[in-house]
Amino acid sequence: MSAVAERSALRRFERPTWQSGAQLATTAIGLAAGWILTDRAIAVSWPLGALSSLIIAVFTVRAFIIFHDCGHGSFTRSRRLNTLVGTLIGVVVFTPYTRWTRAHRKHHATTGDLDRRGSGDVWMWTTDEYRAASPGRRLYYRIYHHPFFLMSIGPVIKFVIVERFILDPKLPDRRLRISVFLTNLAIVGFAALMSVWMGPSRYIAVQLMVLTFGGIPAVYLFYVQHHFPGTYWRRHADWDYLEASLASSSRVALPPFLQWVTGNIGFHHIHHLAPRIPNYLLPRAQAACPQLQPGAVLTLRDSVRTLRTNLWDEAAGRFVTFAEAGF
Repeated sequence: MSAVAERSALRRFERPTWQSGAQLATTAIGLAAGWILTDRAIAVSWPLGALSSLIIAVFTVRAFIIFHDCGHGSFTRSRRLNTLVGTLIGVVVFTPYTRWTRAHRKHHATTGDLDRRGSGDVWMWTTDEYRAASPGRRLYYRIYHHPFFLMSIGPVIKFVIVERFILDPKLPDRRLRISVFLTNLAIVGFAALMSVWMGPSRYIAVQLMVLTFGGIPAVYLFYVQHHFPGTYWRRHADWDYLEASLASSSRVALPPFLQWVTGNIGFHHIHHLAPRIPNYLLPRAQAACPQLQPGAVLTLRDSVRTLRTNLWDEAAGRFVTFAEAGF
């Protein structure tokens, strides 16, 4: 079956159902229950509060999945409702909806294209680019790609600081600036209300824990789903969208609970080939089209090893570690 025919075979799954509303309702209830439980748990002890904050983190990840579906127009058929829901959830996940959606759609349109990196993706250099960089830039790149930074400090910096500003000169649109400004304003209002209820120190501590615990799987999955050995990266002249959608995306085989938490995003090759499929229909789409295979199938153990592949070796056509690149 040709790539075009394969893409066409997925169109019947591009139809939001009642499950979208059910996901939104359960996520809202879960978030409210998590915050109430965590507030009470902290009154007993901070360790118990930290444990309870994992509940909020779980439903914050679920909220981001809905936010993500809204950006692709797969939460509902109504563009206005997608924008409304996505904008409101953007306050909860500390991410401006309009700006993020623009960057993320560009990520989909350029995945695997070496000449169009830089929008909505993880910062990644080739071995030649690293070799040509100054010592200071090399150090910065190494810190950025260190697993401890990526999996702890990195998510907090991204959601608390980076998302508050327009840092990408490729996204100067006025609507994007307004999106960032209004989201920041709403976050301040949300934080003020939560601080009145919980107390400022409690709220800030819990919110930072939630962004850390929730940000780890988000950053982790995004990294391993595109930066695995053997993935598809080409210069623009040799790049093909349909081929890149499958070959530059991995299938991360997650346990059932984690698959539920992350909205089946482990079926990343299906999502990239047909981003308008709602998250809850991705497994069915894969089952109906078994011929659609990703660039790699990774277990959790396999995926951990991909965190060490930090540079793209054009000559070898694969990601390599700093040591393998001779640095």
